[in-house]
Amino acid sequence: EAECDLSESIRLLQMKSIMCVPLKAQDRVLGALYVHSTGVSHAFRKDDLFLFTALSGPAALAIENALHYARRKKAEEELQRAQEELERRIQERTQDLLRTNRLLTQQIQEKRQAEEELRQTNRFLQSILDSSASISILSTDLDQNVLFWNKGAENLFGYKAEEMVGKKKVDVVYPDEETRREADRIREHLIREKKELTAELREITKDGRKL
Repeated sequence: EAECDLSESIRLLQMKSIMCVPLKAQDRVLGALYVHSTGVSHAFRKDDLFLFTALSGPAALAIENALHYARRKKAEEELQRAQEELERRIQERTQDLLRTNRLLTQQIQEKRQAEEELRQTNRFLQSILDSSASISILSTDLDQNVLFWNKGAENLFGYKAEEMVGKKKVDVVYPDEETRREADRIREHLIREKKELTAELREITKDGRKL
C-alpha cells in the first residue's frame, strides 16, 4: 500500500508484514489476533493465514467463556449481596415485630391486671354498700334516674332495687312539688359548684310513711 495509507503505529514500528484475523463468536466480533514482522516483507503465507484463522475459533470461544464466567460471577456476587441485604432487613423487621409483640403483650397484661383490680374494687365496694343494711345509699344520674339502690334503701323505703333502678327517684319518693323543686335546686348547685352539699328533703316510703 502507499505509505500515506499506513497508520502512525505501523510507520513508527517500521512494520513490513502484518496478519490479522477477527475473533468471532455467534456473529459477534470479540477481538482480533494480530501478528506483525518488522524484518521481512511478505513474511506470512496463505498457510499461515489458514492456521491463524483456525486458531481464532478456539480463542474466540475461550474469550466468550471468560466473558460468560465474568458476567455470571458478577451476577452471583450481586445476588449474594442482595440476599445478605434481604436477610439483614428480615432480621431487623423480625426484631421490630418481636419488640412490638412484647410491648403489646405487656399492655394486654397491664390492662387485664387493671381490669381485675377494678373488678375486685367494685366487688369490695358492692359488698360494703350492700352490707350497710341500716344506711340508705343510692345514686342517680343528672336526670334523677336511679343507678344504684342498696339494701339499706330497700329497708328504709320498702322498694326493692329492681323496682327503683332505671326509674326517676323524684317521681317515686318525693311527696310534693315543693320537694321536687328543692331537689332540682340541690342538683343544679352540685352541677354548678361541683362541691358536696348537705340538705334535708321530705321523702315518702312505699307504705306511705313520711321521712
